[in-house]
Amino acid sequence: MAFNPFAYLLMTFRYALIFDGPAFYGGLSDHIFFWSITLFLFFVGGALPL
Repeated sequence: MAFNPFAYLLMTFRYALIFDGPAFYGGLSDHIFFWSITLFLFFVGGALPL
């Protein structure tokens, strides 16, 4: 599992559009890791005052 969300997005793009593979890259743990970081950063960014 890559700890880089950009690697996750890049590999998803590559597998879905370039390679003849499934539309999703990685396993369930990769998806949970990516979306947990994404949602955490979204909520932290929304809670910080400007």
